[in-house]
Amino acid sequence: MLNFFKSFLKDEDGAITVDWLVLTAVIAGGGLLLTGFLIDAVLALAAQIVAFLAEWKP
Repeated sequence: MLNFFKSFLKDEDGAITVDWLVLTAVIAGGGLLLTGFLIDAVLALAAQIVAFLAEWKP
């Protein structure tokens, strides 16, 4: 049983999976963070477009 644990600790087959998991989490977190910063600007721009279109007469 002790040999099993030693070989398990030395095994590096799953290391790339952990790297990809961390990278994916960073990208997803960055996207959510960026969305949080940009949402107010996008909503303000949308309100300006709505106001412009409401006053526009072709």
